[in-house]
Amino acid sequence: MRNPIQVLSSLTEKSKNESYRFQRLYRNLYNPEFYWLAYKNIYANTGSMTAGADGTTIDGMSDERIQRIIESMRDKSYLPKPARREYIAKKNSNKKRPL
Repeated sequence: MRNPIQVLSSLTEKSKNESYRFQRLYRNLYNPEFYWLAYKNIYANTGSMTAGADGTTIDGMSDERIQRIIESMRDKSYLPKPARREYIAKKNSNKKRPL
């Protein structure tokens, strides 16, 4: 499989051409190295250990988890969970704003 950094670089260049039509982008999601690159970029952020809407943290990433995600995409059984919208109080107001 191709190096994800090279693939992303190539996609960036092609995206500059407004008439370029991307095809079969989903196949990049079958490359486990894409997930590890994303993990590396997210893990470096402060707050990356905060639980998400599903209650899990990024700390649970493993080769097995990545393979399960890839297999569920290949057999078309992957269904992403909808994002949960949270509202927090506005400063100096009783109103709330989306987080």
